[in-house]
Amino acid sequence: LAATVQQGFTDLGTVVLRPGGIAMDEVEVVGERRQMELQLDKRVFNVDKDMSVRGGTAADVLDNVPSVSVDVEGNVSLRGSQNVRILIDGKPSGLVGISSTDALRMLQGDLIDKVEVITNPSARYDAEGEVGIINIVLKKQQRNGLNGSFEVTTGYPDNHGVSFSLNHRSRHVNLFSSYGFAYRRA
Repeated sequence: LAATVQQGFTDLGTVVLRPGGIAMDEVEVVGERRQMELQLDKRVFNVDKDMSVRGGTAADVLDNVPSVSVDVEGNVSLRGSQNVRILIDGKPSGLVGISSTDALRMLQGDLIDKVEVITNPSARYDAEGEVGIINIVLKKQQRNGLNGSFEVTTGYPDNHGVSFSLNHRSRHVNLFSSYGFAYRRA
C-alpha cells in the first residue's frame, strides 16, 4: 500500500488486513529467589544457590551472612555479640545441644536452604537469644547416606588436637557423632 500523505485529511480507502500466525516453539519462563529477602520480622538469606558454600560447613555458610560472624574457634556472633540463639528448622536441635562449634562443623553447607536472621525476636521465642536468633532452614530433599569430617590442629609449643565427626542419614533418622581429643600444656 503506497499513499501520499498531505497536510490535512487523507483518505486511504478500505484497508483489508489478513490474519497471519507464526508458530513458535515452547517458551520457558524461569524465576529465581533473591539472595536476600526482607520480611516483617526477619531477614532471609537464600544460600542454596551460593557457590561459595559448596563443600563447606554450616559455619562457613554463617560466616558469609551479613551481620553474622564466626571466629576461628567456631563461636557465632550476631552484630558483635555472642548472645545469639541458633535454631535448626525453627526448633532447638539436639545437634546444637552438643556445642554450637561442633554442630556447625558437622552440618554440611550444601544441606542448607536458607538462613533466617531475627534481630528482634517476638514473644514466641524465649529470652535466650537477647541479641537475636539465627534459624538454619535445611533443604527438604536431603540425601541419605554417610558423610563426615576429620580435623587436625597443632600449635607451638604444646597445643595439639584431633577430631572427627560422622553423620548418617536414613529415611527417618539422622544420627550425628563427634569425637575430639586435645592436648594443651598450660
